[in-house]
Formats: sequence, structure tokens, C-alpha cells
Amino acid sequence: MCGQIDSLPAGIKLSGVGKRFGAYLLEGLLIVVTLVIGYAVWSLIVWSEGTTPAKQLLHMKVIWSADRRPATWARMLLREFVGKWLIVGALGAMLGVFTFGVGGILVGVIAACLIFGAQHQTLWDKTAATLVVDDPDNLLAAANVKSASPAATSASPARPSASLTAPPDGRRVRPQIIAFTVTGLIAATAIAFMFASIFGSEAPPSPPSGSIGTEPSTSQPSASTEVASAPILDPALAPDVALQLQVEADRPAVEALVGYWVPQLSSKKVGSVADGISYGFEDILRDHERLRSRYPNVLLVWSGDFSSFKSPDYYVTIVAIPFSAAAEANASCVAEGLDNDHCFAKRLSHTGSYEGNTVHQN
Repeated sequence: MCGQIDSLPAGIKLSGVGKRFGAYLLEGLLIVVTLVIGYAVWSLIVWSEGTTPAKQLLHMKVIWSADRRPATWARMLLREFVGKWLIVGALGAMLGVFTFGVGGILVGVIAACLIFGAQHQTLWDKTAATLVVDDPDNLLAAANVKSASPAATSASPARPSASLTAPPDGRRVRPQIIAFTVTGLIAATAIAFMFASIFGSEAPPSPPSGSIGTEPSTSQPSASTEVASAPILDPALAPDVALQLQVEADRPAVEALVGYWVPQLSSKKVGSVADGISYGFEDILRDHERLRSRYPNVLLVWSGDFSSFKSPDYYVTIVAIPFSAAAEANASCVAEGLDNDHCFAKRLSHTGSYEGNTVHQN
């Protein structure tokens, strides 16, 4: 019979590739349905019968290739936990971190695709020296009972089922369990340290509430602590050059504020008229320096660098205190006694529109 294994009762044969993959799919479904913990408890119970929850439902058994007995609980631990989860899982996780998950998937696929070999052994089967067979009539259990009975032990030693009387599986598997468990634990520890080093850095704190006139605090994101870039006040510089140099000096701190709401204090371009002044480069520079001297955490922005401004040719003065909501930014304006003409909420964005990133005071 195709797939029939020597020394086993007729009707027990190697599980086919299709059925093995079907068992994997059922295993995944059962893990989800039982919320993981249920599957784990179920597994610990049925391992003593040489099977898993999915294989039990599909009438499949795991046997030791050396003596054709159902795998003991210890060997199932070696196969399922050490071989499948610690070794394959840890290696897959390690490669997955550096390959955006592709390496982890590839490891799992390669380990499982060894099933196409002559004995349909996956990597975890080879780790534990096991085979997976179909046993629809539970003949393996009957064979074990028979081999353990007094009649069986007095039978002729020439019977082909003598392999069923091999030394207890536990004596043979213990060195392998120790070796593979140690290997798996070392790999898992390495993965834990790697994840801790990559993802264990301190998360940036939430944007603080605060007043425009306050000094930047160390609890704010790094953008607001970089505001110490000194204003360009060299009187020998032409005003347009001084403005451009200030924009460049403030750019790193400004970019760190992208996505946050900030108070906008002023926006001027050459030709703007406000408070009876027709602004040129010198007037714009003087206006920015006035605000900068009053508020210690002010930055100069070129509107053309962001899509959230209506026009691309304005010099914009903002306060480098990031807020998660527009209302908070406007509240800081009110706290300073600034009306809507002199302060409102603006969110810096390279992709969003003016309408979605500008909120005036009520």
C-alpha cells in the first residue's frame, strides 16, 4: 500500500503532503479560536498520546522513527516546542527583524517544505526524529497495549513487530531534549536582547501644554530644545540674506515639528501691508527680531517649504511649542493676550492643505 510503513499494522501510512498542510491551517485556526492558551493546554494533554490538537481531529499520529511507537510526551515537547517554536521561530524572528518580515516567512516556508521529502519530515520532525502517520482506526494505541501485555512479551522474538519492544523512548530522547532546549533558549535570549536594544529606547514624551512666553523645557520633543539657534543679527548682512540664513539655521528644529500644531505669530512677504507698514525685507527682518526677543522659542519658516500654507512666498514666525490639538495651540495664544490677527494654530505639513492645517481663534 502506498505510504505503508514497515512493522506497523496495515492501514497506517505516512500522512500525505496535502493533509499535513491542512493540519497546519487547522492548527492556526484552533490557536485563534482557543485564544492561544486553550490550544497550549490542549497540546500539553494530548502530547502524551503522540499527537497535537489539530492532528487529533484529523486522526494523525506522531511516531518515533526508530521504533515506530507513538512519540512520548518528552519527544513531543522536543518536536513542538523546541524544534518548531524555539529553533525555527527564533531564527525566523531574527531574520524577520532585518528583512521586514520576509526572512522570517522564508525560514518558516523552508522548514515546512522539507515535508516534500521521501518521509515527509519537516525540520521539527528531523529535530525530534519523528514521522507523521494517518491512524484513522487508532491502531497504534491497540498495538502499544498488545506489546505491553504479558502475552506479547512471551511471544516469539522472531515476530516482525519486535521493533515495538525497543527501549523506552524517554531514555533515548533525553540528551536531545537537553541539547535542543539549550540551543533554543540561547536563540530566544539573543532575540530578546536584540528587540530590547532596537525597541527599548525611551519613547518621546507627549507634547506639553504651555505658554508661548515660556522657555522650552526638557520634557518637550527635541525640536523645541534646539531653538537655541542664535538669530542672525549681523548688521553687515543684507536683510534678504539675513532672513534666508535664519530660515536655514532654524530648519532642523522646524522639521522636527512637522505634524504638530504650533502657534503662528506672523506671516509677511515683500509687499505685505499691515498696521500701516508696507513690508520690505528689512521690515520683515525687524518684525521677526522683535518677536524673537520677546519669545525665546521662536523659529522662522519659509512657507514654500510646506504645503500647509496658502502661499509659497511668506516668511512665517512660529513658536516652537508643539501641541497635539489646534485648540491647545490657540489657548496658548489667548493666554498671552494675543488676538486672532497676531496668533492662531498652524500645523506644519508637507502633504496636507491649508484648510486642514489652519485653525483660527474663535
